[in-house]
Amino acid sequence: MRPVQWTALYFALVFAAGVVVGGVSYRVYSSSTVNAESGPREYRKKYMAELTSRLSLAPDQASRIEAILDETRAEYRAFHERHKDELDAIQAGQNRRINELLTPDQQREYALFREERDRRRKAMAK
Repeated sequence: MRPVQWTALYFALVFAAGVVVGGVSYRVYSSSTVNAESGPREYRKKYMAELTSRLSLAPDQASRIEAILDETRAEYRAFHERHKDELDAIQAGQNRRINELLTPDQQREYALFREERDRRRKAMAK
């Protein structure tokens, strides 16, 4: 093989190795970190597992933290209910401003997008 072919082969192999390492790294990272996409119950379970592991929590500490999280969730829900009208107005303003930028076809698609997102969010909350 000529030097140009060796160079091209080398770059192709380095690129392929980068793709493999990146894919494996992403898979490991996404499976071991906490995210809210899987729903609140799964998020809470992963959050507590990670917290317990990283802080080496004793069982009584973990149960007390669970209680704190329950209380905090109730406080957030109460706050949200008290300010629901304000939050809805902010959301409506955002939607209105975005709609003003869109063409009629885009507006219809944006409405579908919002409906799908709301359904997913409600499904995850169950």
